[in-house]
Amino acid sequence: LMVVGLHEAMAQGFHDQFGKNRLQYKEFNWKFYYSNNFEVYFYDGGEDLAKRSIEYLETEFSRITETIGYPPYSKTRVFLYNSIGDKQQSNVGVKGKDFTVGGQTNFVKSQVEISYSGDYSSFRKKLIFGVTDMLVQEMLFGGNIAEMFQTTFSTPIPRWFTSGISSYVAYGWEKESDDLVREYTYNNLTDRFVKLTPEANVLIGQSIWNFVAQRYGQRSISNILNLARIIRNEENSIARTLGLPFERFMGEWRTFYSNQQVTLLESYDIPAAENIISGKNNRSANYTSLKFSPDGNLLAYAAMQKGRYEVFVRNLSSNKEILIYKGGNR
Repeated sequence: LMVVGLHEAMAQGFHDQFGKNRLQYKEFNWKFYYSNNFEVYFYDGGEDLAKRSIEYLETEFSRITETIGYPPYSKTRVFLYNSIGDKQQSNVGVKGKDFTVGGQTNFVKSQVEISYSGDYSSFRKKLIFGVTDMLVQEMLFGGNIAEMFQTTFSTPIPRWFTSGISSYVAYGWEKESDDLVREYTYNNLTDRFVKLTPEANVLIGQSIWNFVAQRYGQRSISNILNLARIIRNEENSIARTLGLPFERFMGEWRTFYSNQQVTLLESYDIPAAENIISGKNNRSANYTSLKFSPDGNLLAYAAMQKGRYEVFVRNLSSNKEILIYKGGNR
C-alpha cells in the first residue's frame, strides 16, 4: 500500500553566483509529495508530473533495490524541473544552506535532480537512471559524512562500473546498444576504456552488467556490488564473486559479444552487382541500423568503424546527407 501526501517546502529564490556558468535567479515555490520511499519536489506547473513520478517510482522501487542489493536508509528526494532551463537556474544541492524543509537543513540527504524535456517515456527512464545512480553512489561511497570522508582516500571506482549498472537498470539492453558493443568488441582487441568518451564508458559498463546477468544470473549483480562496497575494488569484487580472474571474465565478455557479431556477419548475403546502390566503401566502415522516415524521403543509418560510430540522415531526393551524432573512441 502506497500512501502519498502533500507538504509545503520553503521557497528558494535569491541571486547566487557559483560554478562557471550556473546562475540562480528564478524563485521556486517548492512543494512535495511523500510516499513510503520518496519525497518528490515540484513547483508551479509540475504537480501532475510529480504525482505520476512518485507513483511510478514506488512501483519500480523493489526492482531497483533488489537488482543492486541495497535498500536506502532514508527516503530519497527527487527534485523535478518543468524544463531544462529551469534546472539550470536552480542551485538545489549545491550549497546546503540553499534549501530547507521546516527550517532545518539536511546536508547529506540523498537527492536527485531531473528535468522534463516533453517526452514522458524518456523522462521515466531518466528518472530511474538518476535514482539508481544516486543509490549506487550512496551504496559504494557512503550516505553520511564519515563514510564520505573515508572513501575520499580510496581508489576511485570507474564510471563504467557505477553508471553502467544504473544504465542497465534504467534501460535494460536495447538493440541499438547491442549493435554498438558487438562492433566494438569485434574490432578492438584491448580494453582501454580510459580512451573512450564518458558516454561510451557507460555503454560498455551497461553491456558488462548485461553479460553478468545473462551468464551468471541476476543475483550476481547485487553480490558484486555489495562486495565492491566492502573492498572498494571493482575488479576484485567481480573476480571473487564469480570465482575467476578478472582478465578471464573480460575475455568471456568480449567473446560473448564478438561471437554474436561473427555469426551475424556470416549470415549476410552479398547482393548482386546490379543491386548495389553505392560505390566502393572507402572508409571500410560497417553500416547498420537503417531506418526510413514514414514518408520514405529520409534514410537514417549508423556507420561504425574501429569502435567509433556516426549517425547520418540522407535525403533520398537530393542525395545529400548530414551527420547528426558521433561517439566512441576519441
